[in-house]
Amino acid sequence: MPNTDTVKTVSNYALKTQSILDVFVVQGLVSPDDAEKLKKQYRTNDSLERALLKNHIASRETINKAYSILLKLPFVSLKNLMIGKETLNTIPEKIAKRYGVIAFDLPGNSVKIAVSRPSELSADLPLVLERLFEKKEISIDLYVTGDGDFREAYAQYRKPSENKLIKSGYPVVFLRNQSINSDALSRLPLDFMKKNRMAVFKKRAEDSYDIASEKPDDPNIIRIIRSIEENNKIKFQIFAASREDIDYLIDIHPSNENPADKLAGQPQVAKDDEVEEERKDEPKKIEQTKDDEIVTLGGLFSSFSGANSKGKEPTITIEKKESDNIGTQENVKDKNQVQNNTVDEKENVDEQNVEINEADIQTSSEDRENTRVESNAKDKGIKKQDDEDIGSLLNEEIDDKEDLIKVIKENFIPKTVAAIIMLALNMRSSDIHVEGSDRVLRIRYRVDGILRDIVRLPLKLHPPMISRIKILAKLKLDETRIPQDGRFSVKFKNHEVDVRTSSLPTVHGEKIVMRILDKEQTILSLEDLGMEGRAFDLTAEAVAKPYGVILSTGPTGSGKSTTLYAIISRVSVPSVNIVTLEDPVEYEIPGINQCQVKPGIGFTFAEGLRSVLRQDPNVVMVGEIRDSETANMATHAALTGHLVLSTLHTNDAAGALPRLINMGIEPFLITSSMNLVIAQRLIRRICPKCKREMKVPKSLVDDIQKELDSMPKNNEADGKRVSEEMKFFHGVGCSECTQGYKGRIGMFEVLRITDEIEDLAVKKMPANEIKKAAIKDGMITMRQDGILKAIAGITTIDEVFRATSE
Repeated sequence: MPNTDTVKTVSNYALKTQSILDVFVVQGLVSPDDAEKLKKQYRTNDSLERALLKNHIASRETINKAYSILLKLPFVSLKNLMIGKETLNTIPEKIAKRYGVIAFDLPGNSVKIAVSRPSELSADLPLVLERLFEKKEISIDLYVTGDGDFREAYAQYRKPSENKLIKSGYPVVFLRNQSINSDALSRLPLDFMKKNRMAVFKKRAEDSYDIASEKPDDPNIIRIIRSIEENNKIKFQIFAASREDIDYLIDIHPSNENPADKLAGQPQVAKDDEVEEERKDEPKKIEQTKDDEIVTLGGLFSSFSGANSKGKEPTITIEKKESDNIGTQENVKDKNQVQNNTVDEKENVDEQNVEINEADIQTSSEDRENTRVESNAKDKGIKKQDDEDIGSLLNEEIDDKEDLIKVIKENFIPKTVAAIIMLALNMRSSDIHVEGSDRVLRIRYRVDGILRDIVRLPLKLHPPMISRIKILAKLKLDETRIPQDGRFSVKFKNHEVDVRTSSLPTVHGEKIVMRILDKEQTILSLEDLGMEGRAFDLTAEAVAKPYGVILSTGPTGSGKSTTLYAIISRVSVPSVNIVTLEDPVEYEIPGINQCQVKPGIGFTFAEGLRSVLRQDPNVVMVGEIRDSETANMATHAALTGHLVLSTLHTNDAAGALPRLINMGIEPFLITSSMNLVIAQRLIRRICPKCKREMKVPKSLVDDIQKELDSMPKNNEADGKRVSEEMKFFHGVGCSECTQGYKGRIGMFEVLRITDEIEDLAVKKMPANEIKKAAIKDGMITMRQDGILKAIAGITTIDEVFRATSE
């Protein structure tokens, strides 16, 4: 008999007690406040669904994927899938059209049915299916599909395929964010899953299972699956799945340490025990087999009780022929990104984390913890390389993680460090983090301001890796109790790179962060940085003045120094003497006198500025105003005929004046010397290759419109940037970007000193009063500048709100 009673029980419980908005909130697509408002207005999923579609807040496919999570039914794609005539006709065409359902496979004594309108499951659809199959000894397995998938499959009623199923078109199943039953998942041992990139994700009957494979068309994979079926007297329904989905199943395998932790942040809307029947079958005993054999599953269909169950760190076996990337599930979702589909099947290499175990790494002649470069080179028969020419250790480019893994497996630490730096350079990374834990050594890169896991290595590589980097940076090897700073240069095929190094003692040993400073990177112009409209006009005007202070403000990592470099490049001509005081000197600029301050020996910003003023400068750049002495010196230098550029840590432009006053500088001196205050943040650019238009919630559009309406009317330059038609864009992700983003751009607000602002500063009024006066003068805020960039298709509205949230 069909299992419609179970289907009805599950669907009624889920659809009557949970809202699809609950899923959207967990995914970060809708804010909790907006969700509560919508729930009060639309009390059923059916009415809510119609409202979301009518107002273009969410697409049908996004809604259906939320239903699949709510109902705990796999989401399946039927595109390019040819359905056999016998399978298709198990559901009459009229019923298929009326309820939006279609049978797409008929394996054995079951039928697989895809539902394109899941809300029908709370109505009479289960009863219709029960009557349709009541005289047949056949079980019903339900899936959720998209509206477009259904229409494409439904068209085959007119032109059905004579083939039962064309195997080159396996249905694609989406499994991330689904509640996968651990009993089904544990049918395959973890190591077998990792090696063959396949996983059992659902048990249909006593001898019937659903299995997902990353490469279901691979003849070797098909051979393995058929062998498992034959040896265990079972039947598999094969589905295609993305790399990320297989990685997700590997991550939550019961043999992993605390698999529940890896589900943190994943939608778990309904509890398993409220709808699942108690499992009755007992686990069978495992039979160990050789790696190169097709495994006979007296042992694969059982609870895995191998090494991983003893508390060892689960590691990934990476085959020499092919590298297996293990995806990390990032839980941070950008606010209101309605079109960001969390179950998308696209591959994004920057989200991948690869873990390598000790077996993958070649064994050296000596296994020692603190390996010096000379002895390790001797083991490999390679001569000691010059520290600045470590790039010559690499015979080829390190363009992706697969290239890096090949080098790591050689277990030659100097070459590994060189490969890690080269890959960081090719991925446009600004920082490399090398950090140990109680189990593994983790390598992370910061790309476009976001820190990402790259690879995890055996813990025994931690000491030699740290030692190698300390040797390059000329740090003390035997000093592990206090932080140390250093730097070194490397060459990659005549490409010179400066690496600034910082070590920090932690409870798991020393952590090292390497900042990558590409000497060949050109200094960007103000236009390239994203400064436009009134902000650009005021900055160009202030830079043209022969004296005064220009301050760039913002938190660490907001691009302040880069803005000052852009200003310097604008005024750098042979007739102008420019001197900089920096800590450290990040980029060397031809024709500029750049000085590295050394507070340890008394060469501070204040002392350096005192000396620099005796060098007959026209323009002086002070890396940062950190104290009252430096602030006083900069102010007096500006009043005596010098153009002074510096940075200050404040949240916005208006906060700079009160901050300087709090340092003890007389207000009248500040306002007399100050030309301009620039506040900024960095936001990620949309990848131009995969940019697509997106819909945003109406409530967010209203908020954006309020921001635009509040822009000062006397600012004509920025008023021209407002488009008549408000459109927003995002990147869907491609091989050339990171999660749809590529590179960064600045958001700016620029405050000039007017008579009103001068009066407020002299009276020591708070920053919010100064900000009101600046807006009255025509200043737009950073958020407004970011919104204008989002409307222009440069960035996403999510990035703007993320960077400007308090």
